[in-house]
Amino acid sequence: MIFRAFSVLVLPVALLAASAADADGAALYAESCAGCHGETGQGNGELRAPALAALDAGYLIRQVGHFRSGVRQVNPDNDMAVAMVELLPDVSEADTAEIASYLASLPLPVLEDDNDPPGFRSRGLYSGCISCHGARAQGIEALNAPRLARQYGWYLAEQLDAFRVGRRGAHPEDDPGRQMKAMADAIGSEADIAALVSYIATLDP
Repeated sequence: MIFRAFSVLVLPVALLAASAADADGAALYAESCAGCHGETGQGNGELRAPALAALDAGYLIRQVGHFRSGVRQVNPDNDMAVAMVELLPDVSEADTAEIASYLASLPLPVLEDDNDPPGFRSRGLYSGCISCHGARAQGIEALNAPRLARQYGWYLAEQLDAFRVGRRGAHPEDDPGRQMKAMADAIGSEADIAALVSYIATLDP
């Protein structure tokens, strides 16, 4: 009887604590990130800001850490990415974890993208991605592979290009990035990148 009463008491306390954490993450996100990435983490194509909603919290925390340390380089021609890196010193690691947890709790974003219809080779190109990112591009957390579906095609194309030229995946501390760079290097052309991201846009995680 005592155990049951204790359980009834603890459950509401735990729910209140989770709700408070979500509220903190939401407030921090609204203050630091929503201006570019959208109120619901849906991203903003005009600002070249990717969708962040429903991405794995561990992946988000790792990428922010890589931006902070320089493991992940930023294209100096990408004004918004440069601005984000300049903002990071104002966001503590604890706040980053709160924001990442909040973003991970959000529903999948619904995007309006302008990808071309996938061509004949598109599905075959994605076959090399399935073992890490999943058949529906849903991502596999255990492999440190993020979800690709419901992400802007232009962003995926930019990141594949960054891997190919060495702005991502070249640093010795970025093990998942090095694996991804090897895969990106195997993509034959810009046309193949366009075909690949167009196919990913058709997948539903």
